[in-house]
Amino acid sequence: MYVAILAGGVGTRLWPRSRQALPKQFSDVTGCGRTMIQATVDRLQGLVALSDIYVITGRRYRHLAQAQLPDIPAENIIVEPSGRNTGPAIGLACMHLHRRDPNAIIGLLHADHVIQDVEAYRDVLRQAELAAQGDYVAVLGIRPQFPHTGYGYIKRTGQPLPASDTLPVYAVDRFLEKPDQATAERFVAEGSYYWNAGNFISRVGRLLGEFERQLPELYAGLQEIGAALGSSDAEQVLDEVWETLPNISIDHGVMEHAQ
Repeated sequence: MYVAILAGGVGTRLWPRSRQALPKQFSDVTGCGRTMIQATVDRLQGLVALSDIYVITGRRYRHLAQAQLPDIPAENIIVEPSGRNTGPAIGLACMHLHRRDPNAIIGLLHADHVIQDVEAYRDVLRQAELAAQGDYVAVLGIRPQFPHTGYGYIKRTGQPLPASDTLPVYAVDRFLEKPDQATAERFVAEGSYYWNAGNFISRVGRLLGEFERQLPELYAGLQEIGAALGSSDAEQVLDEVWETLPNISIDHGVMEHAQ
């Protein structure tokens, strides 16, 4: 499995602790001695080789990513010219990885998550990788601890799928937006709803197929960018095409209606 870490946020949610010049993913927010993006990479030890980890970030943060993650190859730092939400960012990562390994499985993670039970997290990622090998698009769900109105939810179907091994894997019934308090209480009481962690694992070709089916305009732009990768025109093509891509999240654009 390869991993692409989304690290392009500008840090507005934790201001003033997190600022545009040094957003939270490049800060030691928890006081553990490691920045959030360093801790994200640390959690992957023994699961993913450093050479197989990619980071997607903005141009102004390229130097921060390289300085904080010196063991990740510089060519694995993927730069998005401007923030256009997670859909184009993930699509760009998929184009880079598809060029390297068309059969790759990609894990899409966030640079600003706090995860305390690292071994359990690795077990979940291993199970998700197995599901992706069966051509599923996997999403990590967190069993809700209380009725939170600030998270999106995932409703699962009844019985575990055959893809289950050490951990159960369920089919997704639907994605749901952030609920009001009464609805969140009903979700938690019912037991088949999970907080959407926003971590997705899939074959890269399978994911690009969903882009093509659901977001053909975005897919066409990604194909143009991908065709120029490795050429002397790659950066120019990226800059020109990027601003024409729709600004859309991976959840709304792809996952909510993925097959």
